[in-house]
Amino acid sequence: MCEYDALPELGHGCGHNLIAEAGIAAAIGIKSAIEENPRLGQLVVFGTPAEEENGGKIDLINGGCFKDIDFCLMVHPAHMNVAFYNSMSIEEVIVTYHGNTSHATAFPWEGINALDAAVSAYTSISLLRQQMKPTWRVHGIFTEAGSRPNVIPEQAQLHYYVRATTNTDHAILKARLLNCFKEAATATGCEVHVFWKPSAFACILTNDSLATLYQESAKELGMVFPSREVQESVIDGSTDMGNVSLVVPGIQPLYTIDEKALYHSHAFRKAAGTLEAHKKTILAGKAMVKTALAVMIDPELMKIVKDEFRIKGLVHE
Repeated sequence: MCEYDALPELGHGCGHNLIAEAGIAAAIGIKSAIEENPRLGQLVVFGTPAEEENGGKIDLINGGCFKDIDFCLMVHPAHMNVAFYNSMSIEEVIVTYHGNTSHATAFPWEGINALDAAVSAYTSISLLRQQMKPTWRVHGIFTEAGSRPNVIPEQAQLHYYVRATTNTDHAILKARLLNCFKEAATATGCEVHVFWKPSAFACILTNDSLATLYQESAKELGMVFPSREVQESVIDGSTDMGNVSLVVPGIQPLYTIDEKALYHSHAFRKAAGTLEAHKKTILAGKAMVKTALAVMIDPELMKIVKDEFRIKGLVHE
């Protein structure tokens, strides 16, 4: 898969130009092997735009693009090498409270304060943090809070992101937040409208068999990896590759282009345009070639990959 979107005002601050390059490099290598031995199978290269905000891969899933795919590979530039990658889920929610406006001095008792409801929900979520797991993330802002101090706000709005490190935890956290939103409305007499945006990103279900093959292949090319324990402890964001991993076996390893440059920064954008980054991208592409071909030439290995996918899917980690 080849991502190719960028960030407003920051450009390739997440290195998706390199993701596309690595995918194309891998495709060229795999295509060459298939031309020599057509019985290996078929190759599909997906352009996957709009990962950063809209979840382009989710649209591809819904369009049936992965229906006949056996497994998927992609890589992501980073500040370290990680084969056994974990990502966080992410879901956006817009919460709108509706009350009743009134003059805040003359007739305050006639008003129903929507801002009070929003503040109550915000406070409840802040109190909930005491019982949140260390791997849970809830961050939000007020996007609407009234017009003037002397007018009781008839509408207020919150915008939150919800993240967790497993899809099961995400569902639990989401339910708890929903309670906070609803009870704030009950306490203040407001009505509430909770809109969960449809393009939620799932946690990635990294296929261990594919990740092991990738790491072994990458090591042969000179890449150095920390221990698996360290790799699996890295939680650095969310991706719609998580949704793909729920419908087909897949991996999204990270490969280092600059140990000091972090995602979504000008430093990372600059690093993504260097000759050194492109050289490392070609190595990551070659590691994908070796990984793919190892599975394509070995039916037993293909079965192991698919069996693991089915088991993880049942557990829904």
